[in-house]
Amino acid sequence: MYLQIQFAVIALLLLGLASFNYAVDPYGIYSPEKSYTFSKHKTEFFLKEQIIKPYRVSDMQLDTVILGMSQVGLGYDENHPYFSDKSVYNFSMAGASMYMVYRAFQHASIESELQSVFLDLNMLSFNEYDTFVVRNDNSVVSRTFEGLLAAKEDGSRNWMASFRQLTHIPLFLLSQQAIRDSLATIKMQGGLHEGWHLNSKGGWRGSTLAPGQSQGKRFLNIAKYLVNGYLGGPTVTHPFSIYKEDGSPSRAFEYYERLLDEAYRNNVNVTLVLSPNHFYFYEALDSLGLETMFLDWKRKMVLINAEVASRHGRTPFAVWDFAHYSPLTTEAVPAKGDKARRMKWFYDPLHFTRVAGDLVLDQVYLNRQGSGVEVTAESLDGVLEMQRQKKQQFQREHVELIEQLKAMFSEFAK
Repeated sequence: MYLQIQFAVIALLLLGLASFNYAVDPYGIYSPEKSYTFSKHKTEFFLKEQIIKPYRVSDMQLDTVILGMSQVGLGYDENHPYFSDKSVYNFSMAGASMYMVYRAFQHASIESELQSVFLDLNMLSFNEYDTFVVRNDNSVVSRTFEGLLAAKEDGSRNWMASFRQLTHIPLFLLSQQAIRDSLATIKMQGGLHEGWHLNSKGGWRGSTLAPGQSQGKRFLNIAKYLVNGYLGGPTVTHPFSIYKEDGSPSRAFEYYERLLDEAYRNNVNVTLVLSPNHFYFYEALDSLGLETMFLDWKRKMVLINAEVASRHGRTPFAVWDFAHYSPLTTEAVPAKGDKARRMKWFYDPLHFTRVAGDLVLDQVYLNRQGSGVEVTAESLDGVLEMQRQKKQQFQREHVELIEQLKAMFSEFAK
């Protein structure tokens, strides 16, 4: 009798815990459209998108997805006028490699009647030494991500994904992490600075900086991380590279080619955009000797697309290049000590605002004027030469600033 009472108490406690986490739903996978005041904004999503978003895509009847890294979640508005008559989801993921982007495309293709894709391309997704450049079977997050996807890598159906709601009860409803994330979600509702939260269409919303934080200081911190961390530096085992050790292209390009191949074969229209970064990022690449690599990456984005289109007897998908020195990407950065000024186009060297993202979407889809250049295999050399000249012109007009950046990046690299 005593044992039965113990089991009953434990069962009630587990039921209560599961009910609490289900009601709060910190990841927005059970009832993302609900608007309970105590948990409306899903704040605990960062680095969990690769687990949260496959759930959402499986539950929605989509015809359009937006793919890419974290700047895509931050910078593109799923409610842009072009998407008004479409069922769209922002299937971007923080730190996504091209492998993850490809797998997200496969998942959306099986779970939805996919008609169009907006693919934001960033060279950082093509790092040969990224953890997720290929499937990492030793990673819990990777195994969970793979298990949630409706497609296996070979394109066949992953039938086990159909049982995701049952198999992930311990993770989403009964784990200590779920409790912590539920409590954090409740705590972050309301107030002057809520931080970022995930909306029901997969985009990031919320505050950029807390009151009193310096955006100029954030710029410098991200730049330091890039120069002495992500792209290289003495603490990095493998510096950033889009090449294997033997000099051949990274495996990431294979997944880019596979995505295009499947899109052409299945009549899914893909719009390719080379993502805008702030010119601090381009100067950081120069300081590390990566400019040639960056230009080679651009070439491959255009030429692989043209090659795959030719194999299918199709007109190549449109490629729009925003990744160059332009009025959009050369916005002045506030001084480190200025805690009030906020930039219009960028949050930091990598992430652009939705105002900037709207300019990209306006030009690409609504034929408005902008900083992007549509590039084809035939026009590629001319476009790159024009961009080289614009870069040199900007550097000549801002000699003192460029010298300061070079000195700063040199110091960061130590």
